[in-house]
Amino acid sequence: MPSLLTATLLAGAASTAFGHISYPIHHRSVAGGSGGMQKRSASYDGAVLNNNSYTSYIIDLEIGTPPQLVSVQIDTGSSILWMNANCDNAANVPYCKEQSQFDSAKSSTWKSLNQTDTITYGSGNATLNQGTDVVRIPAAAGGTEMSIPALEFGVAEETYILSVGILGVSFGQIGELTEYPNVIDQLYLNNLTNGRVFSMALGNVTNRVAGDGVIIFGGVDTKKFTGPLVPLPNLPEQKTDPYPIPRYWVNMDSITINGTELVKPSNTSSNTTTANTPITSPELFSDINGPVIMDSGTSFLQLPTTFMEAIAKTMGGSIVDGTVIVDCAWQTAPGSLEFVFGESNTDMVVIDVPLAAMVLEDEGMCGLGIQSSDGDIMIMGDILMRQAYYVFDQDNQYIYMAPYADCGSAEETLPKLTSGEFFNYTGQCSTAAFVEETAAIASMAAQATASPTATKTGGSSSATSGSAGASGTAKASAGNSVAVSAILLAAGFAVSLFV
Repeated sequence: MPSLLTATLLAGAASTAFGHISYPIHHRSVAGGSGGMQKRSASYDGAVLNNNSYTSYIIDLEIGTPPQLVSVQIDTGSSILWMNANCDNAANVPYCKEQSQFDSAKSSTWKSLNQTDTITYGSGNATLNQGTDVVRIPAAAGGTEMSIPALEFGVAEETYILSVGILGVSFGQIGELTEYPNVIDQLYLNNLTNGRVFSMALGNVTNRVAGDGVIIFGGVDTKKFTGPLVPLPNLPEQKTDPYPIPRYWVNMDSITINGTELVKPSNTSSNTTTANTPITSPELFSDINGPVIMDSGTSFLQLPTTFMEAIAKTMGGSIVDGTVIVDCAWQTAPGSLEFVFGESNTDMVVIDVPLAAMVLEDEGMCGLGIQSSDGDIMIMGDILMRQAYYVFDQDNQYIYMAPYADCGSAEETLPKLTSGEFFNYTGQCSTAAFVEETAAIASMAAQATASPTATKTGGSSSATSGSAGASGTAKASAGNSVAVSAILLAAGFAVSLFV
């Protein structure tokens, strides 16, 4: 039987009120990683984690007796909790050694189940010794501390590439993905929440180092988004998934650049642009849309190659080793990539990602935070996910979305829904975060261009003025794969592939 979490972060401590539990999320960003593209192994079990660059979304759990603080990464693409990465085999050893770990020998309430399991991710794997222990939830002011007495989780015996433990918040027993109740299940079964439901804001780009994200089990924060929360059906297993299991799937209706809808490119026409010329409507071939996985453990937006060709063509770029290489002038371009969901609803939601935030630069070469996937699968990684606020309702199979914003905190407990009911919340913020980010990122990029050298925030590498690609269409050959990897790693993003 599982138990739960507790978080004490630089941004503050976890808190609980009747019906919901709130944890601040801290961004820990360390450039570096394996430097290579990782293929999923034949023993892949459905977990999606593709983030080996250490732009991680961390909470600290309070586990055992006496309680120990343990760092874990929030992952919407997997279902189990485990801890204690083996730093000798980590992609980034110094980063791994900075993370707090769990010593089962020092907990009087730890019980080993004498069972070993292995989980394989898109990047890396972990062999786990399963056991149970108490996880304490700190009380809000004037409240009483709560706990779940015996949460099942894994303590790693061996790991490869992975540098921090993982808290999977996808489907557990309800999706038959775990043989025991996972964290989401246990919160509900122990009457700490009104359902298998949680909300999440990863936080924005310009404050990547700040602990400004939040995950609320059983609750919602109406000062973390703008406009209405739009309900989107959580789609069933998809044929595009090589290993069909329940996931957080939603249908994406279209992608636009500055309001121009992207389409698959035609072989008979050329519609390209640079950051200094307007984008014209490409020749219609077929819309870019379809089911996407919402996965906080993947760094990139991952799209089929045909869709990436449309983006490269529209932005006047080229594709090298599965990455769109573009003119570095896009770093100071206004506007955004716009991802449209729920067009058939009364309300639809448009998630804007500033173009400047999508362009990652190293030594004069610039690429987008987008990678090609094998086949037709699409993954909405954290470069897009942090621009939205989400409510994941496992019980009723809906995912709610709204543009992310941050105008304070106003947490509420989510009620228990009856059949046919929907959550009805409107954000109290007036301006989406991307509006402010666009100006801030463009300003930073402009300063970097004006200065001989300028270091970006969040662990990015320095940008040098007058470098190749600062004007004109960027070009790169297949021989530049090392440079392409450097662009992505230097900007704090993973280079691994989902499939």
